[in-house]
Amino acid sequence: MLDFANLFNSLIMKKVYTLLAFLFVALSVQAQTSVTVAVDMTGQSGFDAVFVAGAFQNWTPGDGALVDQGNGVWARTYELAPGEYQYKFGKGNDWGDNEGGGLSEACGVDDNNGAFNRVITVGDEPMTVVFEYDSCDESQLPVNVNEISTISGVQVFPNPMVGNAMIRFENNANVAHDIAVSNIHGQVVRQFHGVRGNSLELDRGNLAAGLYLVTFRNDRNEAGTVRLMVQ
Repeated sequence: MLDFANLFNSLIMKKVYTLLAFLFVALSVQAQTSVTVAVDMTGQSGFDAVFVAGAFQNWTPGDGALVDQGNGVWARTYELAPGEYQYKFGKGNDWGDNEGGGLSEACGVDDNNGAFNRVITVGDEPMTVVFEYDSCDESQLPVNVNEISTISGVQVFPNPMVGNAMIRFENNANVAHDIAVSNIHGQVVRQFHGVRGNSLELDRGNLAAGLYLVTFRNDRNEAGTVRLMVQ
């Protein structure tokens, strides 16, 4: 014979655990801080792209393309949890021509490869840091991240996502987009390159329950971000 009292209590506890998990994710997201990392490339040559790689994105140059601000400064904004992160800038989109030799203990830590990594300490307030390339000197050039165009019409459905989800965005010019899915720690868990058209089907696969950020970027200096909840 069914024990309805125990069954009822079990269902109530499952709902409580689900609610607590949702609140935990929500609080984790609220703890994220907007951090803009920027580098002044004035006087540098021999490059057509600039990247940042660091502990906040698994030291992956291909996931750290910066946006050219048009005044010699290249920048990108991340949502990071408070803490200390090491990072460095480089030319192109892969390791090989990156900074480090011109840095010192004044602004970095030994990377155990004969050079230095930069260090940034993230708190609760939004921040912007801009340095001259391969130097500890701060740049006086402005960072106009807010002037980056935004990709419009970005949406994900269903959201929350249980199985697969459809990502849609406006792309009348049919330009290629790079799309990345990151968890709340800034780690890229899915990425798609050269996406044309105006939609992409996202397979949940092994994505754990929680909140994710879906970011878009193309070579027309346009970017966009949308939040995705996975149940």
